[in-house]
Formats: sequence, structure tokens, C-alpha cells
Amino acid sequence: MTLTSLLTLLGLSPAHSFSLYFPLGVLALWLVFLPFAYLHKIRIFYSSSLRAVFGEELVFRSVMYGAVMYVWNNPLYAIVISSLLFGIVHMRNLWWAGWRRSWDTSVYAGFWAGPILGIVRFLSGDIYLGIALHFLHNLYVMLPPPGFSHRVARTPRDDELREKAR
Repeated sequence: MTLTSLLTLLGLSPAHSFSLYFPLGVLALWLVFLPFAYLHKIRIFYSSSLRAVFGEELVFRSVMYGAVMYVWNNPLYAIVISSLLFGIVHMRNLWWAGWRRSWDTSVYAGFWAGPILGIVRFLSGDIYLGIALHFLHNLYVMLPPPGFSHRVARTPRDDELREKAR
């Protein structure tokens, strides 16, 4: 297998001339909202979401999807398997979000967001549009509703974790 065919299989070779604009747009949008993150004291959470977007898309829509396509050459298998693994990995939030919230997040990631991002990967031919959509989704989840003036992204264990850190 040549390097070019490997990059194409993994979705890292841009399928369109405009594909690389998507991750650049993500970085630009991230910079635009960075002052908001500082203002609401969620800079670390906000920055980790950017790393999560790139990391999760590389692992699930690039490596996992590409590996399944290499073995079975079936996009439906690739979408289903990468989505289910995507959902399972979101159980990692169990330590801070609690069982119910982690379960809901995993089911949502595995049966809704994962398949949508997998279909986007299949239709676009690369991972770059998926990176942009994943980031926009995470950004939307972090933004407070209109008129909301308190801290954003607060979990029930925030106070407990803050006290342990002191």
C-alpha cells in the first residue's frame, strides 16, 4: 500500500480542493470564542474540547473507519463500528458526570452524533468536514442559552472537585 492510498483510506488526503478550509475555519472560530471562554472561566474546558474534536475525529473517523474499510470494504460496517466505539469511549466521562449523564452521553454519541459524523466522512471522502461539524456541535453545547449570565458547563461535582484542588 502506498502512502497516498493509506492517507486516502484514513481520510487524511483532502477529497476536495476546499477540504482543508474546514479545520482552518475551526481554528479561526476557536480563536474568536476564546475571550468568551476566558470570561466564563471555561478556558481549560474549551481548549480541551478542541483537542477532543481533532483527536476523536482522527481516531474514529480516520483510523477506526479506515481500518474497517480496509478489512471489510463496507462503509455501513465502518460507520456502525466506529460509531459504537465512539459512544463507548464517551463513558470516560463517568468519573465527573455520574452514571446517568455518562450513559446518556454515550448513547447520544454512539447512536446519533457518531453515525452522522460517519455518514459525513463517507459522503465527503475525508475527515475535515466532520472536524468542523464536531467542533460546531461542541461549541453549541458549551454556549449558554440567551440571557444566561452565570457560569457555563457546570456539573454537580464542580464544587467538590474545586474543594479537592484547594
